[in-house]
Amino acid sequence: MSSAATSSPSMPMALVVDDDAMLGQVIASTVRRVGWVPVVVSSATEAKASLAARRWAVVICDLQLAGDSGLSVITAARAAAGAPRIIAITGLPDADFYLKVAMRAGAHAVLAKPFMVEALLALLQSPATTPAE
Repeated sequence: MSSAATSSPSMPMALVVDDDAMLGQVIASTVRRVGWVPVVVSSATEAKASLAARRWAVVICDLQLAGDSGLSVITAARAAAGAPRIIAITGLPDADFYLKVAMRAGAHAVLAKPFMVEALLALLQSPATTPAE
């Protein structure tokens, strides 16, 4: 895990899955702004191991990852303990198509790249994504 942080039991954890290190850090910074603890991984394999190792409040996953599809991460997240909320992101040329596929696979929200940080903040702060107290 490339960006792990120490957390207290009450702090929600966000798994960020993106093979673009710079974007992963931008997303992690956004997650911190809402008081959550981000962990950034760069592959579907790392994401699936992370999903098996702990409970996550939210999973933010790029659909196009080296080696495996982000859709496999969405499937694993849906089966994970604690039923994390899932936000899919993509910069693929036919983003609308892939984001619809992600919603059918179980994503709760989708964002097309490039996206404004405010759009991600709004999703993280929405009642559908915010963990229960």
